Order: sequence, then C-alpha cells, then structure tokens
Amino acid sequence: MNPFWKDVLNAWADYVLKVCKTHNGKCTQIALQPLWFNADIKLYFIKDWYHKGIRNICDILEENGTFKTFEKLKIIYKLKGTSYQYEALKRAIPKEWKLSLLSQYLSPPPQPTRPIPVEFLFSEQKRCKHVYTLLTENDSSSVELGKNEIWWGKKLCNAINKDI
Repeated sequence: MNPFWKDVLNAWADYVLKVCKTHNGKCTQIALQPLWFNADIKLYFIKDWYHKGIRNICDILEENGTFKTFEKLKIIYKLKGTSYQYEALKRAIPKEWKLSLLSQYLSPPPQPTRPIPVEFLFSEQKRCKHVYTLLTENDSSSVELGKNEIWWGKKLCNAINKDI
C-alpha cells in the first residue's frame, strides 16, 4: 500500500479509537467493528473465514442482535472449522459490546445516526485544531514507531541540533 494512504488510514483508526475512548466506548457502530486485527478482540486470524466473508461482528449476528448458530454460519458461508473456533470468536468479543448490541437491536434509534467519530467532527467549531489535539495528546499506552517515523525523527533532530 502507498505509504501516504497507509498513514492516512492509520491516523483515521487512531482518531476513531480516541473518540470512542472519550465517549466511554459507546460507539454506536459496534456491529461494524472488524473481527480480525482488532485490538479489542484478541483472537488469532482465521484466514479461511475472512476470505469467505466473515469480517465484521455484523456478519455473525442475527437480525435481533443475537449470534447466529455455527451450523447456520456453515451453511451461509460454507465454512470449514469447528464450533470450538466459533465459540472462541464469540468469547473474544468484549462483554460490554454484546450487551450494547442486544440493547441496540431491542431499541433501535428513532432517526438515522452518524457514527460517533463522524458526528464528533461536525460538532466542533475548530475541527482541525480539535482533531490535531486529539491525535497528538499523549496516551498512556506505548506507541511503536515505524521506520519512517524513526527516519524523520533523526532527520528533524539533526536539523534542529544544527540550528541551535
């Protein structure tokens, strides 16, 4: 992937994560959360299931917010695997999310809604400043720098040190 778009997508993911944290994790789009490579769902990647279309939480949900049975998933997606793998997948989804999903499906919103991160963008007067502040504020979790960040850090530090 082009490094620019990779940085854009990573910044968007960071923004969404930080906005959700500031709203106590109450993002209305839990059903659209990815099942794989999600920091909140600690599970090994099942490549076959991903390629057959099981990518987001909504892919394994019934219309009423409950989980589909493994037999039903096997028929719909022509899955290979065991019910143990499916049970592990369901257990990996945070309990709060499961409860939120059930309550969302039992009482749907009365009007169309935008996802919280998008709504947050439109609610602020100084949007750019607000997004910049949110993305640059220190987080207590450790951040691993990529080789591009390290390279630019060295370049910028050297340039600053030469000016001083």
